Amino acid sequence: MSALLDIDVPAQILELADTMPASISPLDTRSGLALIRDLNGEQIFKLAEAGVLDKSLTYEQLEQFGLSAAHEKQQTIIDNAVAKVNKYMIDIGEGQNAVIAPEQIFAGASVAYELGCDFYCSVEPHKTGEGSTFAITAKPGVTLPEIIQKFGERLVEKYKRVDGSSGVFLSSQGNMLVAGGPKNPDFSVDMGQEELMDRITQMLTERNLDNLTTKLLDESREIDAEVSAVRAEVHEHTKEAPEQGRNAPTM
Repeated sequence: MSALLDIDVPAQILELADTMPASISPLDTRSGLALIRDLNGEQIFKLAEAGVLDKSLTYEQLEQFGLSAAHEKQQTIIDNAVAKVNKYMIDIGEGQNAVIAPEQIFAGASVAYELGCDFYCSVEPHKTGEGSTFAITAKPGVTLPEIIQKFGERLVEKYKRVDGSSGVFLSSQGNMLVAGGPKNPDFSVDMGQEELMDRITQMLTERNLDNLTTKLLDESREIDAEVSAVRAEVHEHTKEAPEQGRNAPTM
């Protein structure tokens, strides 16, 4: 690759281009890869030449490579994300947590997963003031609950365009559901932010169609039992009324 470009590319860059880098915690604000968005080509090359592009740098190395300002910026981003993720995190039962945020949080999903969340959701009012946009994702190796996927399928069909595309995207792996957002800024679903957040919270809490179906059946049985009890009571009173009439004293 470097020969084709006629550039002396550091070996570590070639290695990282050919292989998946080792897992880097988003909470590690001193990682070369975490800082790469704010680095210029020369800084990236120097880190790679030193073999530390995918390593957590010491504070001395940050200063040596001129990355102290980039690190401070990244630290602010992560500190903000951690605070908001903890603020919006909820317990959805069965040992799982989810973040349902009323705003977009920079680095929010990766921080949420690192802090033990299984699902991350952000819901915002659309910029026009009409409808909402949202995104729901699952941590790597996990899929969205079936009820969320079914909800997504209905939205995909509801907002299907003439050309067959839709304003709503549901990944084939079932781990991402997106409506609007940066890649589709003019689109929104016709639900208010609070209504949509409440509905998503309920679906995540229910977790799957079986749980929801069971709950609905239980509620239906309870209603049937109450109705039967009322009917039995009415029937009993109806039987007693004629007898009371027959036994009433005559004038």
